[in-house]
Amino acid sequence: MTLKLLFVLLLSILAFAAQADENTNPLDDRMRIGDIVLPETTAWPALRDFPSPSAAELDSGLLSRMAAELPGSLKDVGCRFAAKDMTKPHFRGALHAGNIFGPDDDDVVYSGPSSCGEGQITIIWSHAHDPAAIASTLLYMRVLRVESTSQPLYSSVDIGTDFDTYHIARMPKEAVRSVYLHHLLRIPVAVDVGQRHLILKTDTTLEWTPEPPPSVTPTADNGKLLTFPALTEGELLGTYRDGAGKVWRLVAAPRKSPSSVGWAADSEVTLTGGR
Repeated sequence: MTLKLLFVLLLSILAFAAQADENTNPLDDRMRIGDIVLPETTAWPALRDFPSPSAAELDSGLLSRMAAELPGSLKDVGCRFAAKDMTKPHFRGALHAGNIFGPDDDDVVYSGPSSCGEGQITIIWSHAHDPAAIASTLLYMRVLRVESTSQPLYSSVDIGTDFDTYHIARMPKEAVRSVYLHHLLRIPVAVDVGQRHLILKTDTTLEWTPEPPPSVTPTADNGKLLTFPALTEGELLGTYRDGAGKVWRLVAAPRKSPSSVGWAADSEVTLTGGR
């Protein structure tokens, strides 16, 4: 292959990548997607913005207390989270400390991957600096934001093979709201985010992408598009105008929990109110 041909091929790849980047895959930035599908949480502090414990603090006994106070399932012979995950370089960078899950608490929180087969997990060490009171809680999901009240609420994402589930829950694990988002869904960077109540005018099939052609052909049953009956109440999450000037609505349907997210043409919905 000549250098000229290699150069042309490289330009083609870069052009394709730039075009693909116009539609952001939910896997690329789950915080952004969480803010779109759970707009009521956007004012809550993000877990990733809390400071990390210092190396000196961890090495002076905090890390050993945390390892001793792991939830039972992470101590099993088949897991050994302390010996494997807690010794990896990424672990310390994924720790956050402060009054996170309560205004009068003293937490250290890990949110990230686990080698024990659970995928993404969150471990909360409450009263972390008090050897007599330290306790741990394990969530099989990744926490995104926390409303640090006397009964803390948090948003999180449970990352699946084909779809992610975004949650709002009250500590420790009381479900409040859930939203399903398939990995085929595309949300353009240029989406105009805004929440309104809506009603579907007719039987409506939600699409994976607002760009024509709207449907992405599924390769398995779990990729089938979802159809909701006329008069289903839902939530508008965002609006997008495609290259042909057609207006698309990002819809969470039904309005109650759990709901699923997809795109509907503007002509298929009636906006009924705002927040």
